[in-house]
Amino acid sequence: MQLADRSDILAVSPQAGKSYSAEREKAHGLQQIRPSAEELIALKPALIVRSYGGGPPLLSRLEAAGLDVVTIPWTTQLSGTETASVLEGMNALASALGADGRASRIASRGLDRHASAPQSETQAEGRRLLYLTAGGVVAGPGTLVDDVITRAGYRNYQTRPGWQAVPLERLVLEKPDLIVVPRFGPADDRPGRWSAARHPHVQALLDHVPTYDVDGSLFTCGGEHTFRAIETLASLDQQGERQ
Repeated sequence: MQLADRSDILAVSPQAGKSYSAEREKAHGLQQIRPSAEELIALKPALIVRSYGGGPPLLSRLEAAGLDVVTIPWTTQLSGTETASVLEGMNALASALGADGRASRIASRGLDRHASAPQSETQAEGRRLLYLTAGGVVAGPGTLVDDVITRAGYRNYQTRPGWQAVPLERLVLEKPDLIVVPRFGPADDRPGRWSAARHPHVQALLDHVPTYDVDGSLFTCGGEHTFRAIETLASLDQQGERQ
């Protein structure tokens, strides 16, 4: 949606218009298509962009049909060389689309905004931020959310790698300095019946620790919106916490 002209987009995923899609407004009105080989082959696109949709067998079937496919890697950092990064994936897609200049402008604007964003004194102290989902899981090192937290000037409260259940025992002994709750809309934000986010101690923390609601779609996968996610966290002190 960021790198291609709308007139060049034949179809998008059925998830493109969901509340967890950062580009849902731009996807409005576009044809939606399921990630099945039959539907994709019938569409006869010049290029297919995918990540994991359709499962492992899909790629070989599309290539056997003579279709060009570019696969966006799963990313855990905005930029870097150790693992696949958002900017690396963006550049690979831009090359396939012939949109290298557009990708460069997006990256340059985002990096310039990030570099020039002033940090508050509390951010400079490295306050510990807990990213808490309605599903009762938190993001630790090795996730894109962790990279966003660090780049915004905070320390991640969760120290165990990957996505983990809420560390209830640790929360009893050691409070985070602030909590960020990603929101995706009323239908998606209620903690499940068995979610650890419903635990009384967690609910009490939300009442006594500065808590901020943020647009959850900015933190899903990676793209131009990852820069906006960093800016959102960096400006929390100016936004005011949840009432």
